[in-house]
Amino acid sequence: MPDPATATPARPVDLDHASDYARHRDHSAAQCENGDRLILRLAAELRAARKSIDPAPEAGGHPAKLVTAAAEYVRAANHATLNRRPGPGLLDGADVDDAAGALYLLTSRLPQLCRQLAEILTAAAGQDTLAGPQGAPELAAAELRQAAEILTAAYARLDAAWQPLSPVGGWLSADADALAGEEED
Repeated sequence: MPDPATATPARPVDLDHASDYARHRDHSAAQCENGDRLILRLAAELRAARKSIDPAPEAGGHPAKLVTAAAEYVRAANHATLNRRPGPGLLDGADVDDAAGALYLLTSRLPQLCRQLAEILTAAAGQDTLAGPQGAPELAAAELRQAAEILTAAYARLDAAWQPLSPVGGWLSADADALAGEEED
């Protein structure tokens, strides 16, 4: 039997189901009388700390507001690259590498959101609590799942575009060096 003091769990601890870990599977209750309470207290503290980290506090954790905020940031990035000329934050090859990497990261997270929204719709449709046209939630869920597949392919393509950029350096234009000096002021 492994030593409970040094044994590592076979899988990461799921903070939302910490009570599962507070059962005496590999040792007796007498060995850690206070262990269960400690595990549950620490899990609660970690859950609270995780909830306090809100990258967009103005959205209040509301999914639609969070996605809208992300869309606004993408719109701003579109405007920043509209004139195809170097500008603040986009002066050299490394800046393009950073932007492509961020775009890959953003896109890589979208399939999960689409699948989760589809699951929510499917569950609600099964409870017959939604109003509206017959079959609309199921159709929307199917479309969200298909979008997740398409977005998975899109982020794979973005990764393929991003990977060769890491060694790319140099200025994006002849005047980018002067613009970089202005950016530092």
